[in-house]
Amino acid sequence: MRKGEYIIATILGLLGLFIFIHADQIPTMVAVEKSSVVNSRFFPKLMSVLLVIFSIILFVQNSLLHKKTKIMPQSNNEGKNSENKSYTSWMRMSAAVGMCILFLIFYESGGFLVTSILFMFSFLLIVGVRNWISLILISILPPVIVYFIFKVLLSVPLPEGVLSL
Repeated sequence: MRKGEYIIATILGLLGLFIFIHADQIPTMVAVEKSSVVNSRFFPKLMSVLLVIFSIILFVQNSLLHKKTKIMPQSNNEGKNSENKSYTSWMRMSAAVGMCILFLIFYESGGFLVTSILFMFSFLLIVGVRNWISLILISILPPVIVYFIFKVLLSVPLPEGVLSL
């Protein structure tokens, strides 16, 4: 097991704890009449708990996997391939972080639907999805479904951006 996997699991767990602790600072707005459970703090707390649980699972899973696998010495060719894969992984990760930053920058002006579809499409390309049917379906369906649930069913205002013109 690599140290990086332990570090990622730890960071995700700490991030989940941070979000859970600070979710109480979100102003309370009740989503369902006379409900003290479903309010504006409910989903951030739920997601933070899931993040902590999944980070613990990742930590334990990698610990158990580490015990089962033995590290074999690498030949010279494997070392070069490993370096190329590491460089490619860092480039993909950097591009993914850049995409997240661009999403945040253009979210208001581009609108939820347009920005989300473009973000999903670009992100899938970055992680290596090349099947055009998958790219189109996965890029369009989740944002449209989320838009429908929040905007139409729950009447939650979402940025319209370029669609409001």
